[in-house]
Amino acid sequence: VVPFVKVGCVPSSWAHRSWPCGIWYRWAIKRAAALHPQASLLVGSWAGSRSPAAAVKGMAKLIGDARRFSASTIVVGDSPHQHRNPVDCLLARGATMRTCSSRATVVELQTDAAVAAAAAKQRVGFITVTGWFCGRASSVAVLCPLVVNKTISWVDQGHISATYGGELATPFRNAFRRELFR
Repeated sequence: VVPFVKVGCVPSSWAHRSWPCGIWYRWAIKRAAALHPQASLLVGSWAGSRSPAAAVKGMAKLIGDARRFSASTIVVGDSPHQHRNPVDCLLARGATMRTCSSRATVVELQTDAAVAAAAAKQRVGFITVTGWFCGRASSVAVLCPLVVNKTISWVDQGHISATYGGELATPFRNAFRRELFR
């Protein structure tokens, strides 16, 4: 596994040619291509994007670029992010599952669906992760609790806890294999 990560560089920033993220993106693509990988796992953060269309465009570009040099390409979806700091919420007086659950926004769900559609259009795999973090509360509401199966799932508004990440190892492995061998 060779990760290419630049903190703060999200899909909506990858297309900017002169910005640091655009420069990093082009460097990372060249390095990844030189490895001739059997599989490329594509991950980005778009749930909290101020520019969903740019995030989808950035992921679509990454998918197209990775397909050219990777035997198999799989995109990992992005769960809706938390809207409150987990520590503040969980330690607040009277905290409950209800008060410490964020409601997924329509934009977050639509952006994830648009990235999934971009993956399908380019015939690459897509791992939907929203169900690992959120559940449908009604026909219109998707709630994302801070605690799942007695485990705090988030360390801040956009990053999952190491403990919960460990608990997701088996579901992730199963989803990865399903997409890899389909």
